[in-house]
Amino acid sequence: MARIKTPGPFENPYPWWHPFLARRWEYVQALHREYGVARAYANEFELETLVPDLLDRSLHLKKILQDMVTICRDDEIPLLLAAPLRAAINPQNIPGGPDPVAVTRQYLAETEKMIVESFMKPFDEIDTLLPVTDAKSLVRFLRRIRYLAESVRATKDKLFSLRLHAQLYLTNRATGQVIVTPAADHDVILSYFRIYLDQLVGIADAVVATIDEWKKSVQEDRKPFLEFAAAHTTARTSRWTIGIQLLTIGIAISLSFFFLTARDPYSLVRENARLRGRLQELETRLSPTGITPARPSVADGGLP
Repeated sequence: MARIKTPGPFENPYPWWHPFLARRWEYVQALHREYGVARAYANEFELETLVPDLLDRSLHLKKILQDMVTICRDDEIPLLLAAPLRAAINPQNIPGGPDPVAVTRQYLAETEKMIVESFMKPFDEIDTLLPVTDAKSLVRFLRRIRYLAESVRATKDKLFSLRLHAQLYLTNRATGQVIVTPAADHDVILSYFRIYLDQLVGIADAVVATIDEWKKSVQEDRKPFLEFAAAHTTARTSRWTIGIQLLTIGIAISLSFFFLTARDPYSLVRENARLRGRLQELETRLSPTGITPARPSVADGGLP
């Protein structure tokens, strides 16, 4: 069974027996390519307003993350959090329970690792995308900024939090029976980090909203071009259709006029044969009298 070929995204979908549709598709693609080349530059608003504004916001985000790293590296923070963390995870101060200081140090170390690897390194890569001079460098810059902002927004409920897995063991004093309660998970976050996280999410929302507004304005600017391309393509197709129809009508009229005015070649052959017979008959009649008529030559217009 023969397989039907499915055209790709950049392949002409019309076969060779539809030349006008195929040509129209190629013309539309050429118009889109011309628009892309024409939009290779970044305008004044993008270079002097949009890029500096987003760059300032990204630097502010980076400054907040650096402050959080400084808190994570402060040796006094685990000691300050020991008492409240002990009240949360071991209020009865049961021997053998988790050490609040060790838990806090582990939490701060993991938080610092998350900030450095997931945020600080990508923010440092933004410097490699500068300066922004044209549309391509602008798109690369905006994609990186939006990616970082979306990362903050998507993980805001889990960022910088410590998950505690708690399970209570209750002992009945009368019988000595131990009752185990169902396990429960609790997310704990440092109050400093909560304030910083709210600031990060607010700036990330503003960055995404700014980029979306810019994207919407670019699409609005593209609409007149697309409308012109569609109208021009339709007009071009109409001109081709009308031209072909007029050419077909002209050919039909020319052929009709030719066949109406031209003589049938078979009738000319028959007329030639009749004239030959007539000529021979006249020669036969005149030959007994001794008169031999001179036959006109072909150059003089006579019969061959």
